[in-house]
Amino acid sequence: MLKNKLNWKRLKIILILLSLIFTLNVHALEKVKLQLKWKTQFQFAGFIAAKEKGFYKDVGLDVALLEYSADTDTLEDLKKGKTTFSVSDSSIITEVAKGGKYVALMAIYQQSPYVLMSLASSNIHSLKDLQGKKVGFYSDINSKAVAAMLKDRRILFQKVQVKNSIEQLETGEVDSVIVYSSNEPYQAKEKSLAVDILHLNEYGFDRYGDILITLEKTVNDRPELVAKMDSATRKGFEYAYSHIDEMVELIYRKYNTLKRSKVSYYYEADTLKKFLGSSEKFGKLDKARVNAIGYIYAYYNSIEPLADSQRQPTI
Repeated sequence: MLKNKLNWKRLKIILILLSLIFTLNVHALEKVKLQLKWKTQFQFAGFIAAKEKGFYKDVGLDVALLEYSADTDTLEDLKKGKTTFSVSDSSIITEVAKGGKYVALMAIYQQSPYVLMSLASSNIHSLKDLQGKKVGFYSDINSKAVAAMLKDRRILFQKVQVKNSIEQLETGEVDSVIVYSSNEPYQAKEKSLAVDILHLNEYGFDRYGDILITLEKTVNDRPELVAKMDSATRKGFEYAYSHIDEMVELIYRKYNTLKRSKVSYYYEADTLKKFLGSSEKFGKLDKARVNAIGYIYAYYNSIEPLADSQRQPTI
């Protein structure tokens, strides 16, 4: 009887110690905020996997994934310390060129999913077919660069602000519109709309897709934090694209703020997987390519609108 009592007391002590260890580990996690560039969808499956599968926790991080909203100012929030990491794109190269103290940590997608989409009935099969057309753009540097690229080719067009790309195509408010190849083409398919896609990289507009960034100060002051975020995020994207069924189910069930269908997430995953690059190349930023992208942005951003005397296309 005495032996049983002692064993029970020993077991209670062990359980208490394990509980304390667990509590200490939870409290030891460093809280980090990551700003996404849009709502949660498969595009960010690697971050979601790193959080949900415990990869961030394994390196001592408690990462909050912040969805983009109308009030979000990605770079200002980084500078003010509201966030520690953010998801940007090739436009960050121009910010660094202008003196911004940001560091690109990894290129998640080696190619940008940005494309120009039009209804098949519009017969827009190349950039020159945009002459005199209404083209939908967003208010961002990527759209500005694409607009400048068209002007550089002496293509005159009417610039329209994008509000709802599919609806604007249907109503004829735009003839072509900048979209994400992983999203809007499927939405058009759901509405039985036949569309044509112009891939901008085929016209020399080569860019990276999503890029994980932070402040230069964070890299200098907290290299161990940056290394942890980097390794866990890489592990997350490797897992996400190796377990697409599981991640589609998880995003649909827990992160589906866009209220999209599972099939649309499969379409997104299959499309974006092509932009990841090989496993050896994942995340890499090539210095020569970065410099070339910076030059392209700088050149296109310097282009002024065409004068009436320059109306002839030269493509």
